[in-house]
Amino acid sequence: MNNKIITIDGPAGSGKTTVGKMLETSLEGGCACISSGLVYRMLADGFKDWDRFQSVGKLPPGFRTVHQIMKLNNWKFHGTEVAYDNTKMGEYQWDSITESFYGEKVDKASSKVAKNPVCRRLVSMFLKRYIKKITRFDPGWPEKYMQGHGYTDRLIPEWQDVYPEYIVVEGRDIGSVVFPDAKWKIYLDASLQARVGRRNKERAGAGDGISARDREDMEREASPLIVPRGAFVIDSTSMGLEDVVEKIVNYVKKS
Repeated sequence: MNNKIITIDGPAGSGKTTVGKMLETSLEGGCACISSGLVYRMLADGFKDWDRFQSVGKLPPGFRTVHQIMKLNNWKFHGTEVAYDNTKMGEYQWDSITESFYGEKVDKASSKVAKNPVCRRLVSMFLKRYIKKITRFDPGWPEKYMQGHGYTDRLIPEWQDVYPEYIVVEGRDIGSVVFPDAKWKIYLDASLQARVGRRNKERAGAGDGISARDREDMEREASPLIVPRGAFVIDSTSMGLEDVVEKIVNYVKKS
């Protein structure tokens, strides 16, 4: 499995998720991108009463795995998207609710969730199991991936072999903790000013707390943000995202 995985780590606003999505259509043989940050956001939204969870110090009933939280909320996770499970009569329906996880309230809660060792273990376990699933077959994979392989119907026969050649997993401890033996490890960085500017373009005020988030990520006891051993470091401060993607594609091809 590790010979399929490309990890992308880096601080907030460095472009990890966008670059990961762009790699889906840039790497020959098929590529699937998974955002670990989105999983933490699902946890943050799924817990609802996060402050109470912190004071009690243990997970509420029914919250033993990420999958249970998804099931309780009728969510389906598809790498960089979350859909509301609106399946009827065996027909798969795609109702994306991804944007609802990127508001200010979830931003604040997810940073707290990410510091918790129990939550980090839940996410790590989920990512490993999810990748095993998609390297076999996942009829709910985003439509653009299926279309890239010549499929347009969302309901693909389960006997059909559809395997992504590469799995991009992005986050803050993916190459250092979750998949330390991945074949390709990237650390994507940029200046604080550049990262704040990028986030504020996405949503007004979204970049205001990046400096504090950097400190939290680098100083937390559980899986702090570091440059993974053997990682290919890219400073994207003065680079366009297309240039970053090209650099990663060339790195993967050469190694």
